[in-house]
Amino acid sequence: MIDVRVTGLTESIASLMAALDGELADGMHRAAAVVAEEASSSHPYTNRTGDLEQRTVAGSVSGRASDREITAEVLGDTEYGEYVDRKPPFAFLEPAYQRAEAQVEATIEQAMQRAADR
Repeated sequence: MIDVRVTGLTESIASLMAALDGELADGMHRAAAVVAEEASSSHPYTNRTGDLEQRTVAGSVSGRASDREITAEVLGDTEYGEYVDRKPPFAFLEPAYQRAEAQVEATIEQAMQRAADR
C-alpha cells in the first residue's frame, strides 16, 4: 500500500475559491451585458423614444461562487421597462437570454478558466 499525502491543499483550495469569486463576479457582469445587448438590439416592442433600448443594461452582481449562489441582473432601466417586459407579447429580457445562452455560458466558462489559471 502507498500512502500519499498532499500538503498545502487547504490553502490551494482557498486560493482557487477566492479567484473564482473574483473572476465569476466579473464574468457574470459580462454575461449580463451580453444579454442586455441582445435585448436592446432585438426586441418585440415598438421603439418610440429609444430610452428603453439605451437603458437595457447589465445591473448588479449578487452573491459569491464560494457561497454556491451568484446572480447578475439585466435591467430595462426605465419607469416602464418592467411593465413592458411583463406583457407576454412584448417580453424582451428572457427571450434575449435564450437567444444568447450559448454566449453567456461561454463567457462564464472563460471566467472559470481564468480563475483556474490564477
